[in-house]
Formats: sequence, structure tokens, C-alpha cells
Amino acid sequence: MSDIFSPRLYASRIQPAREPAKTPNAHTWRLHVVCSSCTEALPRIFGILAQHELLPLTIDYCRKADGFTVTLLIAPTDEHAAMLLTRRVERIVTVTQVEIVAVDPGHD
Repeated sequence: MSDIFSPRLYASRIQPAREPAKTPNAHTWRLHVVCSSCTEALPRIFGILAQHELLPLTIDYCRKADGFTVTLLIAPTDEHAAMLLTRRVERIVTVTQVEIVAVDPGHD
């Protein structure tokens, strides 16, 4: 009987992750999200990023009396992917505002 949790079998299923960008580049965007108070909104935002294999370069989070704001520096592959992410985040019920802005690699 084989053990489905054996280290060898598990290691064979692990795929190497893409190396995330460490500095702003031509495809770096600042995603600013405002949410009403909800404990599930932040994990949903990160879930959308995870589905696109994105890790934020920076995260700026600020809790407020009526919700929170989060600003993420992300590096999607192109402008189309950035707009797709924005539309998906906008569909989260408690999100009240989403703004995405291209970051100039020379100025951050």
C-alpha cells in the first residue's frame, strides 16, 4: 500500500514558483482598494491575486471605523491582466472603491 503523503510523492507534485519581481518594472501597478467593514474582504482580495500567481511587492493596510483601505504594489504580466484583476476585485460585495495606477519604474 503506497502512502499518498510520502515525501517523495509530495515533492514530485510541487512545482517551482515564479520568481516575483523585487522592484517596480514596466508592468508594476498600484492597486488601491476601499472596503466596508467585513472580515472576509481581505482574504478574497489575496485569493484573487493567488489565482493569478501574484504576490504583492508591498502591502499598505489601514483600518478605519467603517472598514479598511489596502494598497498593493503588484506586477501582473501586462495591462490586460491588471484590468482583469481590477474588475474581479470590484465584484467583491463589500468593496466600495478600486483604483489601479501604473507605476513609473523610475519613481516609486
